[in-house]
Formats: sequence, structure tokens, C-alpha cells
Amino acid sequence: MKTLKILAFLIVLAVAAGFGTKVVRERRAIRDQVAESKAAAERARDELRAIYGERLDFLKTIAPETADQIRARTATLDLRTSEGLDQFDYFQNVVAEALTKWMNSPKAKGSPAVAKLKEIEVRLDRKRAEFHAAAFSANDGLVRLHDTANSVAVFKAESILRSQTATAMASPSAR
Repeated sequence: MKTLKILAFLIVLAVAAGFGTKVVRERRAIRDQVAESKAAAERARDELRAIYGERLDFLKTIAPETADQIRARTATLDLRTSEGLDQFDYFQNVVAEALTKWMNSPKAKGSPAVAKLKEIEVRLDRKRAEFHAAAFSANDGLVRLHDTANSVAVFKAESILRSQTATAMASPSAR
């Protein structure tokens, strides 16, 4: 009987060790995926900034004073805060409205600049989608990483309880 209890204890330890290495590999893969997603989001964000700059340069050819005011106001924004991002979005909406107003004006009809503006807007939309997909992927990975940490904690607690139970049953006082 004692041999069976010791054997059960060893089996529990072996299962725990196997689960631990599987979880370590899974967590490493998730961390790598999160790092890749964050890097992709940062690259997309940098490219978005460049495209926003192109769009602002285009606005400067149409309404120089408006473009200069927006460039001055957005240059000092801290994009790491939600307030800074909100203000940046507001100014990008102002730029979009000014460009839309120009595109609908009689001056823009038949102008080759309209095609260039449309091309900038298409690139901007694609890059926004790429940025949001990468940011979502990174966030999803962080959630999965958190979930695996919780499952590891639960499994460790169960393993400790099983090993303590097996040890208690194997002790001479349990007979």
C-alpha cells in the first residue's frame, strides 16, 4: 500500500512537471507574439504619423494658415495620454473636414490634386486598420498571458494539495 501511495505521489509530480514545461513554452510563445505585435503597432504608428504629415502638407497647399495652426498645436501634444490622443484626433478631424470641404468646392473639380488626396486617404485608412489590428493582437496576447498565469496558479495550488494529501497518506501516522 505504501508503494502505491509513493507511486501516486511520483505520478502527480511528473504530471505537474510536464504541465509546467508546456505552460512555459506556451507563455514564451505568447510573449513573443505580443512583442511582435507591439513592434508592428509601433511601426504602423510611425507610418501613420508620416501619412498624417503628408496630409497636413497637402492642406498647406490649400489653406496654409490652417495647416500652420494645426501643426503648431499638434507638435506639443503628448500622445501617450488619453487627453493628448483626443486632441490629436480632434485636429485630424479638423484637417479631414477642411480637405473634404476643398474637395467639394468648384476649385477642386478636375484637379489632379484630388487624386493625390484620395491616394493619401486610402493609405491612411489601410495604415489605421493595420495599426488597430496589431494593437488588438498585442492586447489579445496580454489577455491570454494573464489567463495562462491564472491557470498555472490554480494548477500549482491543486498540485501542492495533491502532493500534501499523498504525503499525508504515505506517512505512518495516516495508517
